[in-house]
Amino acid sequence: MVELHIEGLEGTAYTLIAYSKALKQKVRLVIWIMPNGKLISHTVKELFGWAA
Repeated sequence: MVELHIEGLEGTAYTLIAYSKALKQKVRLVIWIMPNGKLISHTVKELFGWAA
């Protein structure tokens, strides 16, 4: 897991590539831990419309 450094983003974000058995392909995940402790995760395709 690699930590992302995004200007203006409060909290900590990480990215990783994992294999999805359901999609039968690799997906890039972005995990964001907000300052209040809430955890949000998305695939890059969900966020930007393109695959890993």
